[in-house]
Order: sequence, then C-alpha cells, then structure tokens
Amino acid sequence: MQAISKQADIKRTWRDGYLSSSQLEIMQIPDPKYLIHGLLPDEGLVLLKGKPKEGKSILAMQFAIAVASESEIFDAQAEKMRVLYLSYEDKERLVKYRMNKQCNGEHFPPLLDWHMSWKAIDDGGAEDLRACLFEQKGIKLVIIDTYGKAIKGRKRDDFSENYQFLGALKNLAHEQKIVILLIHHDRKGASVDDNHLEDALGSQAIVAAADCIISLKREKRNAEGLVFITDKFDGDRKFKVRFNNETLCWKYEGEADEYENVSDKQREIISLLKEKPMRSKEIAKELKKSLRGTQRALSSMKKLIREQNGYYNLIPQDEPIIF
Repeated sequence: MQAISKQADIKRTWRDGYLSSSQLEIMQIPDPKYLIHGLLPDEGLVLLKGKPKEGKSILAMQFAIAVASESEIFDAQAEKMRVLYLSYEDKERLVKYRMNKQCNGEHFPPLLDWHMSWKAIDDGGAEDLRACLFEQKGIKLVIIDTYGKAIKGRKRDDFSENYQFLGALKNLAHEQKIVILLIHHDRKGASVDDNHLEDALGSQAIVAAADCIISLKREKRNAEGLVFITDKFDGDRKFKVRFNNETLCWKYEGEADEYENVSDKQREIISLLKEKPMRSKEIAKELKKSLRGTQRALSSMKKLIREQNGYYNLIPQDEPIIF
C-alpha cells in the first residue's frame, strides 16, 4: 500500500494545499475530459463490474481497442492513447482468439500492450506498475482484470482495508494522470432491477472509492443487456446493448427507457402517478380495474414507493447521484 501512494520525497506541511474559497473561485480549472466521450474519463479510478460470465472482459477489450486505435464504441469517439491490459484470468490463447474476433481481420492495434502474469498489486505489482509507467512512456489506460485476482491476502468484506487500498490506487491514477479501469464481480443474486451501486461483490468500499462506476447487466443466456454509468461529473446514464457472438462485441442499441420493461397496466399506473401521488383505490377507479388486481400490479412495481399515508409515488429516476 505504501508503494502505491509513494510520492516524491518532499517535506510537506499543513500549509501545502491550504486554499481559501476566494482562491478556489478564481482558479482556472478545465472541464473534465474523456478517453471515450461519455464513457471513460481521462483520469482516475473506474470500476467496471457485472456478474461472472456476463461479458465484462469482452467489454473492457472493446474499450482497450477503441482507445488504442482511436475508433468509435457505442456511438462515442475514443482518443488515441496507449493501453496496458493486465490480464490475471485469461491467458494468451483466449485473449488472441477474442482479439481476432473483435479486430475482424485487421491488425491488432500497436498501442495496446498485454501482460498475463503481473504480480499481485498489493504484493509487488504496484511498484512494478509505477516503474512500468515511468519506462513505457505514454500509457494512459491501465486495465486490471480482475480485482479479486489482482490482490493477495486482502479481506474482501473489510470496508476500511479495501477503501484505503483502493484510495491509494486512485491516488496513483490521479498522480500519473491516467485511467485505471478495475474489473470486478457483482454478487450472484444481483438482478437487472437492483441499484447497480449496491450489488458489487464484497465491501461497498469498492464502489465508494471509484471516480466512475460502469455496470454491465443482463439476464442469463440473454443477448440483450443494459449498461449503467454513474460519473461524479455527469451523473447517471443507462443504455441498451446487444451481444454479437460472431464478432464477440457488445453493440450499442440506444438509450434505455426506464419504464420500457413494464406491462400495459403498469404503464397506465405510471402515467397516473406522474401527475400526482394516489391511493390504490383511486388508481383502480381511474383505470376502471378491480382493486385486488390493481394492488397486485402495484406490489410488483419496484420503481414505486408507498408512503405512510397510503399514497403511491414514483421513485425519482432523473436525479443524478453525486458522491
């Protein structure tokens, strides 16, 4: 951990970094930039997560190829930068197979480098990463696949320990002005309807420490999926993707309607509640439906909240989560 957060040997006091509000107000700070517009910021710790075998590594490879070749992904343009992919799980045979598919007969991008046997980040790998960044100039995106394999002897459920470690990794990213993309698993019981910020495997410190969280969700054996993004500056975004078995790529299918996967009856209820909160009896009367059927529909809708006074209301979906 000390190796990750190691800084230049300069004696610092509390005066270093002391800033008044007046100084902050007149500071010229550029707007946030992106490696991939609207997807990957150009600096910081990014968490890419999803359940096992859902296609996280394939998506990360798409990000890597897009950045290394200055191509588009999900209708967004990538900046041309050097990429280092630390593959702790997949070895040369599988990586080459996937690269051949995704590159579709084209040469592999020369700005994309690989390592299949990197040391654990907390057992010498951090020192090696710092040395590599110094020697191999121009690396802008480092992908660590996966967090569970990249750490050694660290308690997955210990918030303080994970937050301190990931905070140091985040500081390294900002110090070196790079993006560290950390791939991690969601817990097995997580569903598409769950809040994507709450379903990471292990401690919530893994989510809390990140500058940006990207979640890939899909039902088992379903080619269609959803990508959720929570960014400190841009708030929340959700869009649809579809997996192509021939190219081994996720394809952008457009921005997601938060109420698209609901029945006609549920959609009618949503239309009523957008106007004002209502009780179940009032909803049944407006829809000319039975009270029991209406109550059954209400109980199955996860985007509603029932107040203590019996009124149903929509859970706000358009307010960005700032953390």
